Amino acid sequence: MGLLNKILLLFVGIAIVGLIASKLILGKILIIMFTEKIKEYLYLMIPLVGCAISTGVLWFFNMIFTVIRKTKLLVGLNVAAWVFIRIIVPVLVHKIGPNGASYGLILTLSLQIVFMYIVVLKHVRYEDN
Repeated sequence: MGLLNKILLLFVGIAIVGLIASKLILGKILIIMFTEKIKEYLYLMIPLVGCAISTGVLWFFNMIFTVIRKTKLLVGLNVAAWVFIRIIVPVLVHKIGPNGASYGLILTLSLQIVFMYIVVLKHVRYEDN
């Protein structure tokens, strides 16, 4: 398994731990901080944690694209993602509700991550140890 796959596996592990911890303790912490009034909005938190995790992985790939000098592709991909999200988020918000924005962002970032992963695998040559 190459270094890139090991790093992505680490990201997945951190994401799973973060989502489980958020589900188990984030609600309790927010209720302590903001009283019981926050309870009706707690359903928004887990998708937001997913957005933060997806954003972190995307930043990692943005850094790799900068290092391997794929900045034109990076800019083009980010513009395409912006256009896609401008189209999909209103539809999801209308169908799902407020979490539609988070799901739209997670979907868009996930598509970007998969595409960037494929490009990096084709560009970077490395030896497995």
